Amino acid sequence: MLYFGDGCFFQCLEGAAEAVDTLYEKLLNDTRNKDLKILSRKSIDTLSFSNWSMKYVPLEDEMTKILNFQGLKTFDPYNFNVETTKKALGLLDSTNDTAEALLLEDVLQKATLIDRKVKQSGKVQTSSINLKKYMLIVLMSLVILAILAVKLIK
Repeated sequence: MLYFGDGCFFQCLEGAAEAVDTLYEKLLNDTRNKDLKILSRKSIDTLSFSNWSMKYVPLEDEMTKILNFQGLKTFDPYNFNVETTKKALGLLDSTNDTAEALLLEDVLQKATLIDRKVKQSGKVQTSSINLKKYMLIVLMSLVILAILAVKLIK
């Protein structure tokens, strides 16, 4: 599980201790990562995220409620306490693959459609809303592709 907000990533790694330690070591040695910090480490009986696939799920409102309740103004895992970490993981664990989730294929399809419309119109200008949507879709596609690349490397 990986969440991105306010310039910070929040990730949950699950699996056999040796596999998690090996992956964490790779993350530490990857120059794209900075200031990695383990917020919680514990043994579990069952995986929480075993059936997840890569997806984009808009959770800003729900995460903002958790942050506000904890007295935080921005998403900054470095300031999470045990309770905030638990609540954030709980939110992400409770999210399922329903209509609210945009799968990678959906994101790429929407980006392609917007790109076609812009190219077909021949206009340099586009609405700021479409431009923001396009930028978000492109950004999420890049993040997803980068994560997939890291998974393929390991």
